[in-house]
Amino acid sequence: MKRIVLLSITGMLLAGCAGNTVIGHPAAPQAAGTPIMINKSVVGGERSKLNFSTALNPDCTAAGHITARISSAPSHGSVSIHEDTDFTNFLPNNQRYPCNRKQSPGTVAFYQPDPSFIGADRAVIDYAYPNGEAETVTFNINVK
Repeated sequence: MKRIVLLSITGMLLAGCAGNTVIGHPAAPQAAGTPIMINKSVVGGERSKLNFSTALNPDCTAAGHITARISSAPSHGSVSIHEDTDFTNFLPNNQRYPCNRKQSPGTVAFYQPDPSFIGADRAVIDYAYPNGEAETVTFNINVK
């Protein structure tokens, strides 16, 4: 069985280990089932990336498709989810560190605030990974 890792570019990863799948935040692992909250500051009137998630094998090939679903839409803007490529940010002690040199396929979420909105907003996205793991991420968005 291949080992895979799931990565959210924002720095939040799934926590714990399941079988031969590596899942964890490189600096501060969280217990499985712990709610994940990400605070983002964005510029008013501009589309901003909230998150990029990918599932990679140690040789940097894709380990499968990530499904993302908006479970709670923002009140003062919109979130869109797309398949795309982006750079990863594995730490130097991770065997996938060389993957940082090229873009990898994954799922990206963008936030677009309503015109002239300034203030706090919130969105919740559910992620399902190819290894059967899932996570719910709450994005607390500060529009400046």
